[in-house]
Amino acid sequence: MKRLRMTPAVRISLGLALFTMTLVLGVEMLGFLPDPHRAALELRKKTCESLAVYASLAVQKGDLDAIQTTMQILKQRNEDIVSAALRTSKGKVLAEVGPHALNWHNTDEDASTPTNVLVPIFKGKKRWGTFEVSFRPEEANLLLYLWEKPVVKLLVLVIPLAFIGFFLLMKKTLHHLDPSAVVPERVKVALDSLVEGVVLMDHRERIVMANKAFEKNAGEAQDVLMGKRTSDLNWTAPGSEEKVRDFPWRQAMRDGAIQAATPLTLRGRTEDVRTFMVNGAPIVDSGGKMRGALATFDDVTQLEVQNTKLQKMLNALKKSRDEVRRQNRALQVLATQDPLTGCLNRRAFFERFEMELNRARRYKNDFSCLMVDIDHFKSINDNHGHPVGDKVLQKVSSLLRECLRDSDVVCRYGGEEFCLMLPETNASGAFVTAERIRETIAGGKLLGIEVTVSLGTASLDADTNTPAELLDKADKALYRAKTGGRNRTMAYDALIDRDPAQDADLKDADKAGAEDASQRIPHHVVNALMMALAHRDVPTAEHSRKVGELCAAAAQGLMSAGECFVLEIAGQLHDIGKLGVPDSILLKPGPLNEEEWRIMHDHERRSVDVIASTFLSPELVEIVKYHSHWYDGSRSDDPSDPRGKKLPLGARILNIADAFHAMVSHRPYRAACSYEEAYAELRRCAGTQFDPDLVAHFIKVVRARDESRRKHDAVVANSIKLEIGREVEELLFAVNTSSFGQISLLAEHLATRTSKYGLPKIAAAASQIEKAAAKNRDQMELVQLTSKLLQLCSAPENTPDQGAAEQQQTLVA
Repeated sequence: MKRLRMTPAVRISLGLALFTMTLVLGVEMLGFLPDPHRAALELRKKTCESLAVYASLAVQKGDLDAIQTTMQILKQRNEDIVSAALRTSKGKVLAEVGPHALNWHNTDEDASTPTNVLVPIFKGKKRWGTFEVSFRPEEANLLLYLWEKPVVKLLVLVIPLAFIGFFLLMKKTLHHLDPSAVVPERVKVALDSLVEGVVLMDHRERIVMANKAFEKNAGEAQDVLMGKRTSDLNWTAPGSEEKVRDFPWRQAMRDGAIQAATPLTLRGRTEDVRTFMVNGAPIVDSGGKMRGALATFDDVTQLEVQNTKLQKMLNALKKSRDEVRRQNRALQVLATQDPLTGCLNRRAFFERFEMELNRARRYKNDFSCLMVDIDHFKSINDNHGHPVGDKVLQKVSSLLRECLRDSDVVCRYGGEEFCLMLPETNASGAFVTAERIRETIAGGKLLGIEVTVSLGTASLDADTNTPAELLDKADKALYRAKTGGRNRTMAYDALIDRDPAQDADLKDADKAGAEDASQRIPHHVVNALMMALAHRDVPTAEHSRKVGELCAAAAQGLMSAGECFVLEIAGQLHDIGKLGVPDSILLKPGPLNEEEWRIMHDHERRSVDVIASTFLSPELVEIVKYHSHWYDGSRSDDPSDPRGKKLPLGARILNIADAFHAMVSHRPYRAACSYEEAYAELRRCAGTQFDPDLVAHFIKVVRARDESRRKHDAVVANSIKLEIGREVEELLFAVNTSSFGQISLLAEHLATRTSKYGLPKIAAAASQIEKAAAKNRDQMELVQLTSKLLQLCSAPENTPDQGAAEQQQTLVA
């Protein structure tokens, strides 16, 4: 039902009408208006007194018949009389008209009521009897009774007419007195066209004028708002029910300065809650006196709703980012561990080894290294099977950790070989530790099998400059322990003390070999180059890491530890020249044309140039330079280039490892080969492209690795999970901080990576984020797309396709 609007004219008119009613009622109370009820009672009283006088005279004459006749005539002429009787003082009725006994209810002999009137009759001075008259009762309906009152009829007639008259008069009067009338009509029209609300108020905060936008937001018409204090509206602080104590227009009038962008919430008559950004400006006259204020109300309700929704989504993204960071920390651990034993893998170990060795040299601390090899491990695999061999490796690694301090580090160096790093441990301490390890393992059967180990120790001295040199010395000590009967510990210094003549030559050969094998190849520089390559193209970087691992595994037993170290670095850096290949060629999803192949092949020369200018290692340069040369020399442009066995051993191994991993890797334009297909291709090209002896050795090594790691394929590529996880974490941070340029770059890079790993849904979601960041920069849309990306990343079905899985064995964290 439509509510009556209490405009100022209505309120004033109603007040005047009520005042008029009060005046009329006062006049009636003072008796200036006739009262029908009182007049009727007075008439009844006079009638009864007249009858009583007549009856008194008739009684003295003894004429009762005349009394009876008079009462009958009176009853017939007066409809209000229902009965009458003449009663003696002794209660005897002498004359009666009508059913008097039924209508007479007065028990008081001396008092009358409006319906039962009695008049005493005296004979002389003595009361002789009573003349009794019963009148018809007054109207029982209160409304009809009141309606009979003249004052009520007067009020019913006068008050509506007075209200209408007053209203018409006040409406016309207020129109002439309306403060908003001083505002020109064109200004009102201009203010009404504004989207934001505008209110003009006097110095007491009473509304003088409000435009249509504010009327709509407040849910009140202007004539209702007129005269109201602006601060009396239902204002609250945003996000709470707390009443506002101060207002921007009040501050503006108090301080004489503009107050801007104050958030306020208004709850309207329909319980509609709206949020405004309020500005207040003071209004002063020419004399500087404060006359009022002008307030504007910018409705930001939808924006506030969107901001609240956005903030909730950003908080959810922050939680997701924290979870991604936690998973990345877990992946960081997994990416640095050997999946079978839980020891550090070679890459992580070399990073830690170089850092600890440099610290020891800087502060002149002791530092030692142990090489551990399980004796006759091949026979364990042959006699008990590879699953048992795996459990033996796990048990040995566990015993190694139990025998070491928390600061010591264990690495699974390759196959059944482990490398131990002992910071702040001298040569004698390293030997004691090695003996404790040997005795612990030999002291009991592992899985019912007698297992022993051979150990070689080496410690930091003035002749040791690089990690490769120290590893090479420990490896040679291990070799002496194995050739000396196994199940024993040999220290590098002990080799010299045992046979001075032989060990003098060995020392010179060891030093020369170590220095030739590694001329200061800082591992942190290698990591920096690999990180640059990974940032450019993750598949190429991962291919290089895998090739390095294959080279290190194939070189076991054919090269010294120092030479294996250099070969592994060569495997990691053999494609570093691809940093100079244009993206249009390097990232091309299809096969390359002849010109593109020419540019791509030129990266080999650039790789050699980068390595030669970065590291002082001729052997490292030589391996990379000749690794793509065919064994039979048929593809060499220079007749003087080495061929056959004259090719460096490391280059021949790298050639096989590079080709093998390329064949078993997925490419966008072709599927990956199976291992058996790759083995067949290596055998087919043995003697022409590859060294036939090394092909057979390589296949044997890879099969052994594949057999022992078959159960652990799901965690082999944790480094790739970590790379993707870190990029997602960076992207979440950029979205949270609204770094639109960074969002676009990170999303584009993530899309490229995931596309190469066979994750089209994640790549498509990343591309959508990249386009949204570059196009409209709508943060709400970016947050929604990023949430979708997180859902896709956590979905188990979004794993690489079969070819990519065989290459990277990647799962999205």
